[in-house]
Amino acid sequence: MTPIRRKDRRSPILLAMVLALAVAGTAGATLRPSEVAVLANSSFAGSVELAKYYCSVRGVPQSHIITVAMPDGERIARSLYEKSIAVQFREKLRQIPQSEKIRCVLTVRGVPLRIGSAQPSEAVRLMLSKLDKDRKQAGDELEGLLERAKQVAGLREPLPVGPENESLESRLKRLHKLAPEEMERARQKVEALPESLYKRTAEEKLNKVVGAMFGLAGEIERLKRQEKSNGNGTGTKRLAELEKELGETNKKIAGLMVRRVTQDELEKAGELVRQVRGVWGLIQHLGATRIRLRYPYEKSSSSFDSELSMVLAGAYPSRGPIANLLNLDYRARKRLRILMVSRIDGESDRVARGLIDMAVRTENRGLGGRAYIDAGWERAKKKGYQGTEESLLATAKLLKRHSGMAVSLDTKTEVFAPGSCPQAGLYCGWYSLKKYVDAFEWVEGAVGYHIASFEME
Repeated sequence: MTPIRRKDRRSPILLAMVLALAVAGTAGATLRPSEVAVLANSSFAGSVELAKYYCSVRGVPQSHIITVAMPDGERIARSLYEKSIAVQFREKLRQIPQSEKIRCVLTVRGVPLRIGSAQPSEAVRLMLSKLDKDRKQAGDELEGLLERAKQVAGLREPLPVGPENESLESRLKRLHKLAPEEMERARQKVEALPESLYKRTAEEKLNKVVGAMFGLAGEIERLKRQEKSNGNGTGTKRLAELEKELGETNKKIAGLMVRRVTQDELEKAGELVRQVRGVWGLIQHLGATRIRLRYPYEKSSSSFDSELSMVLAGAYPSRGPIANLLNLDYRARKRLRILMVSRIDGESDRVARGLIDMAVRTENRGLGGRAYIDAGWERAKKKGYQGTEESLLATAKLLKRHSGMAVSLDTKTEVFAPGSCPQAGLYCGWYSLKKYVDAFEWVEGAVGYHIASFEME
């Protein structure tokens, strides 16, 4: 499961309400120590001790510590998580008295950060293998057709070749781009021939190559060119018939590919594509199908904590992103048990313990510093994030009204400049993607929330 897609982009305002109330000291929906479980890695030095320390400081019962032996590393295989770690976690969680009341799980230093991609089933692996064979065969066929077109047109220059040890992917891209260019050269060479039996024979042979290379779509383009040249409308009816056939066949192809495809459906779709788009279109279709089959698995790596939040929710798809059913579909709350998951981590045990102590000190004395809100993304409306932009403005108002903190609201298109935000206690805003700007001097206990969803994986 990759990061959950947000259906509702108003999360910053919800964050601000929580922060504002927390800073103002207003009681909210308090998370009780008895509702927290802590997951530690029994194979990682210091992980269990850190869990015990957290529980002692926060009043969480020591019996709420769940230990599971996990590899020492940031990433683990999905099969290990699903078949071992998640199973052990569920079993040990149920052993906690009144475990049904556990709402939050804290993972501590030593627990892996990421879960690897799901692996394709045997059926999918066979389809991918067959696709690669078909793609190579289609590439060979396309190259042969190009050679045939050059012979018909009397073009003597050899086809451009790729580098030595060229990959299949590179070769197919090269041939796919080359085909229309080379066919246009051949067509122009044949058209330039003087009227004769030789020219008519060459045109017939070239039309056969066009049919094999571009299918029905190629024939339609040829008729359009012919109609434009003649201007007598003799081929209009035939053109309309072919375009109708093309549209109907494209619908059949889409119908075959809209579901979870089988090998039989792949072959039927390939035959239809060859009819209407020829081997040139078949190469494109096979490549797109390969991406479609591989994509859910390539994009199925995920955050360990994200998966853990769903550990009690029952079966759910592990390939690709899923919708957040708790965001707008409130009825889903009754159907699914999804845990809140947080983490205490750091480069050392000392740093991780320091985070616990820092949070306690901040709670006891109150959060200081300024609040910085960075609104003003000029593309928010075009990208569909106007609601988020508006919520940032509302966040600033809420903080001014309830937090007692000084609030700096920036509505310029640029993000906060380096060194421009001293004594930052709270921050929320648009951010520069994959490029950190060292704008903040953070006070102890500060909270930062930036909107850069592509960095959440």
